[in-house]
Amino acid sequence: MSGFTFSAAPSQGEYKLPPSGNHAAYCFGVVVLGSFDDEYQGQKKVVRKIRLDFELVNELMDVDGKQQPFSANIQMNISMFENSNFRKFLEAWRGGRYTDEQAAAGVDVSKFVGHTAMINLVHEPSKTGSVYANIKSIAPLPKGMSMPAMFNEKRLYSVFQHDQAAFEVLSDYLKGKIAQSKEWAQIAPIQSQFDKFNGTQTPPPAAQTTGDEPPF
Repeated sequence: MSGFTFSAAPSQGEYKLPPSGNHAAYCFGVVVLGSFDDEYQGQKKVVRKIRLDFELVNELMDVDGKQQPFSANIQMNISMFENSNFRKFLEAWRGGRYTDEQAAAGVDVSKFVGHTAMINLVHEPSKTGSVYANIKSIAPLPKGMSMPAMFNEKRLYSVFQHDQAAFEVLSDYLKGKIAQSKEWAQIAPIQSQFDKFNGTQTPPPAAQTTGDEPPF
């Protein structure tokens, strides 16, 4: 199985809250965080987690005198079971349901990078009292809507297919989260000897946003 195919955080510095509402966006980052212990209704299980990062192309903020788009992210458990939140999220994004055969064959999450979307952000308080802009829903970009070039560099990493160069550009928060995964114990010796490691992963090209078939 590919490290990017699956079947049936705060940024550094001052956090600037993106506006609530509907936004045209690019997915510029896909980070497969790894496997973690979890508990649901008293039953312990292991879940695989992913984080998706989106840039809001029409909402800009000033960073050191330069304009750049706000960003928002969502972290989810990876599951292609019919009623999973992850599968429902992808079906809403692609504008169509997966057949049982497609779900069993798996979805390549690397194809999300560079793909457009309409996302809805809602400001919600956390248990600590901080307010975050959470992605509450997603949909395909309306037909005929023009988009500027993507601002952020593509970010693509999977702990199941470790690439040191891709890992190095991640934030300290994401590195710390990945280091808590079950897979990290095998990767840590490689990471600690980076001068002897030469990653070979090449991120895929941006997914096409036109055509009859969704890219994922």
